[in-house]
Amino acid sequence: MIKSILLVACAGALGAVARYGVIVLSEWQEWNPWGTFAVNVFGCFAIGVLIAAASDADWFESYGRNLLVFGFLGAFTTFSAFSMDTLQLAQAGKMHVAILYAALTVFACLAATYTGLKLVNH
Repeated sequence: MIKSILLVACAGALGAVARYGVIVLSEWQEWNPWGTFAVNVFGCFAIGVLIAAASDADWFESYGRNLLVFGFLGAFTTFSAFSMDTLQLAQAGKMHVAILYAALTVFACLAATYTGLKLVNH
């Protein structure tokens, strides 16, 4: 149990730093939600690929799921930040952008997860 907690914690730290890097790079001009969007879509695609490609592997079941899914990707994807970005757009009077952003994010993340699964399980 301690090993699993340490794997999740260490990989989670790396995932959080990776998320921060993507978001900082996307905000070179001004605040925008597209870094969060990119992180969520990529993270959903990556989890689809991982589950499809490795879920039957011994390494994945013994430590890979904790390391990559719960740790790295759990910290990398940011639906809590997605929710805040959507609300901030709405509160800034950009309701149409908030609705578009929310709908596009949910659709793209579901599509990316499905694509990742199908890409490996073709």
